[in-house]
Amino acid sequence: MAKWWYYLHGKTGHLIPTRTKRVVEMGEEIIASWEIDSQYRFRSWVMLVEALAMGADKTRVFELAKLWEMTNEDAQRFVERAGLRVFRDGESWCATQENFDNLQNSPAGFGETALEALSMLAKVANLIGRIEGDAYYEDDRVNKGASFTRMRTRELLQKGMRPEDIEK
Repeated sequence: MAKWWYYLHGKTGHLIPTRTKRVVEMGEEIIASWEIDSQYRFRSWVMLVEALAMGADKTRVFELAKLWEMTNEDAQRFVERAGLRVFRDGESWCATQENFDNLQNSPAGFGETALEALSMLAKVANLIGRIEGDAYYEDDRVNKGASFTRMRTRELLQKGMRPEDIEK
């Protein structure tokens, strides 16, 4: 299983991946960090939702979402475990908490994608750092064990190499 730490740089919005938990040279410029295990999708969803809500570079967030195959449909599995809801509302996606009453009384997030809607909900409902749920594994390994940041690793896996051999 491939474990990564992602750090969010406060000024640039860059998501900085490292293989180990360490103090990054930029000190107070780092405003958040997430430990990601490529075997579990739940934490990956949390990171993308929170990072986007905290101002991470949107292009990079969506690049990772595409690489990890985190689609609008996959968001349904995430929200079931997180106690949230996401659904189409006309041309947009809407995200709410399970106890949603109406737009006047309950926070909601909207966006062009489920990820954007969940990110807006995390921001307006103050859910950053508070999204919890059951991590799920099943057949949902991100990129079937591939490294998060290197497409080359994905290619090697497709050629039959084992993840533990690639990481060395």
